[in-house]
Amino acid sequence: MNIVLTFLYCLIAGAGYAFVFRRPFAESLAPAFLLHILILVFSSIVFGSLTSGIIIGAALFLLAMIFGIGRSLKEGKREGLKEDFSLVFNNTGFLAFLLIFVFVAFSNEGKIFRSFDEFSGYGVFLKETLRVDKLFCVSTKEFSHKDYQPALTVFEAMWARMSFRYDESDAFRAIQMLEFSMLLPVISYHKGKGSLFFKGEGTGISFDLNGTAYSLMKMVLFAVIPLLLLAGPQFYHSIYQDVTVTILAFYSLYIADTETEDPKYAGFVLSLAFTVLAMQKMTSFMFIPAVVIFYAIRLNMDGKDRKNILRSLIPALFAVASWYCVNLYIKQFVDVTGSAQSYSGVWFDNLMNVIRNDGSIPYQEFVTYEFVYSVMKTPIIAGLSYVAVLAVSVGLFLIVALTIMKSKEAGKIVLFAVWVSVMSLIYAVMLWLLYLTVFDANEAVSLASFPRYMNTITLLAVYLALYILSRYMESKWKYALFGTLLIASVAVLLIMYPGNMKQLKPGKYTDDREFLSWRLAEAAPVNEKTFDSPDTKVYCLLCGVNAATYHHLNYDVDSRSLGWGAVGPRRNDGDVWSRDISPEEFVEEVSHYDFIYFAVTDELFYQKYSRCFAEPEKLPSGVCVRHISVRDGKIVVDND
Repeated sequence: MNIVLTFLYCLIAGAGYAFVFRRPFAESLAPAFLLHILILVFSSIVFGSLTSGIIIGAALFLLAMIFGIGRSLKEGKREGLKEDFSLVFNNTGFLAFLLIFVFVAFSNEGKIFRSFDEFSGYGVFLKETLRVDKLFCVSTKEFSHKDYQPALTVFEAMWARMSFRYDESDAFRAIQMLEFSMLLPVISYHKGKGSLFFKGEGTGISFDLNGTAYSLMKMVLFAVIPLLLLAGPQFYHSIYQDVTVTILAFYSLYIADTETEDPKYAGFVLSLAFTVLAMQKMTSFMFIPAVVIFYAIRLNMDGKDRKNILRSLIPALFAVASWYCVNLYIKQFVDVTGSAQSYSGVWFDNLMNVIRNDGSIPYQEFVTYEFVYSVMKTPIIAGLSYVAVLAVSVGLFLIVALTIMKSKEAGKIVLFAVWVSVMSLIYAVMLWLLYLTVFDANEAVSLASFPRYMNTITLLAVYLALYILSRYMESKWKYALFGTLLIASVAVLLIMYPGNMKQLKPGKYTDDREFLSWRLAEAAPVNEKTFDSPDTKVYCLLCGVNAATYHHLNYDVDSRSLGWGAVGPRRNDGDVWSRDISPEEFVEEVSHYDFIYFAVTDELFYQKYSRCFAEPEKLPSGVCVRHISVRDGKIVVDND
């Protein structure tokens, strides 16, 4: 039932938008999704209810479809309606949507969260959004990054609501359908008709078989490319947002490149795309001015007047204004029950310290050397480094430009090459500065998540290269080239990264369910003991354990606010979490909580801290107990 309802939602959303704007379904699904995301965000703020945004959006799309069908009947009676239905549904793009939906629905069955940030951030954001039926920033549960941008989270929450359950697999489905919807226009695009054509007499169904085969080939290639990410986010088993930033930036460039003949429509869609970009991740902001500049140049290349070029600024202004309003709302909740993102390190003085290299950042030279080396040498995709991937992509742009030298479209391709080159340099410099001004010393020195962050640009460059090849290259070369690229990509995947294929397996064919059982067993003592006290604060003793275990607990115990302590001396050389605090400091720390969970304790803990308790001989292990009070510097607990 959950899959049926979400399919009907996609159908109504895409068709409603398509009938109003008279566009194919494949071009309509993405802007419909983006529009609904904005409705969800602002409904949560204005009406105090995410559910109201779901209803408003679904009703809007249904009314739009009724309006479009009514307009078609009024203008041309049955023939007008037949033409619009053919435009919307009778094409390769709609077939690609059906295949993608089936693939996304069944490949994600039974999958659960596995990655660190899903428990420390994204998963908590989603659960709390569903629990409070508002933006997660209003939650009374204490967790970090409450000012994280909510755009993708509300879309995942809507998908969960329409599935009538909370299942982590639905979050994967939501984010993948959003991503594929923005690739659909490129996948379905095919210029002209091939030599093979099917027309079902009396059915109204017709397909260009050559075009369909070509589009399906592109669909598989676009789907395979993310699996080639080396040490990047798992595209098919993750709700990390890096890839979505890439695809949303790619979609914005696609609109800027293809919609120059209708600047008003392009401005509308770019307003949606830019606003969701701004409300998705702080670093994604950088793409907005970059795409605006690209679009202004494209308008000028197509001979548009200055008035239309100035209009290219409107989507960016709309996005910034919307982002500002949403963040005014978020700000009032953040410092009360959570913490903000750690981008406060990016200040002018800190940046000047980096530029001066005056020794105030002792690891600056080491990080700079490692960063430059990694940019040049560290494999990102298919064994190629950041620089190598960009060089290959830009090289493909220029090869295509050379093959159509006499066409005015060659200049457009050169513009893409210049844009990618400049953006890759700007992005690399930005990330280098973030390592030196925002990340802590351990993360900076190790270049934490370097491949994942750099893939934002490398994957964008690869997708743009595929787009350029599919749109601008001569037809006689396209089939052979895309067939070769597809075979090569699959071969590299199977030979170099066969383990990445497991991302495609449903959860019942992996160890996902066993991992889930282990997680829930960890959280069971807290959930059982605090069942009647959902808004309490629990202190978890996790001695010698890393932060991942704490974040698993914090995610699985729902509304309770958890703190934790890995107290005592370091257990081994790799132990970076233990804090060797004094017994007095431990008592003070615990006194601010209602419950204590003796999750992981050891002899080192009892040797140093047992005297902090009034009855040390009765201390349990693996049990959640309630401390009554602190008397005479001792913690009094109740085991009942």
